[in-house]
Amino acid sequence: MPISKPIRLLQLTDTHLLSQRDDVLKGVRPFDTLQAVYADAQKRFPIHDGIVLTGDLVHDEAGGY
Repeated sequence: MPISKPIRLLQLTDTHLLSQRDDVLKGVRPFDTLQAVYADAQKRFPIHDGIVLTGDLVHDEAGGY
C-alpha cells in the first residue's frame, strides 16, 4: 500500500465581501482585511495545497462575488 501525503489546507471564513472593493462594513473594508489576513497566513503557513473559503463570503448581494 502506498504511503499517502497529508493535504495541507488554508481555511479563510466569513469574509463578508461587499460588491464594491472600497465599501466599508462596520468601520472595516472587508476586501482590505481579506488581503491582510491572506498575507499573514502566507507568512505563517507558506506551504499549503489549497485554500478553502467558507462561511459568509459576501455580505450584501451577489455582486460581492
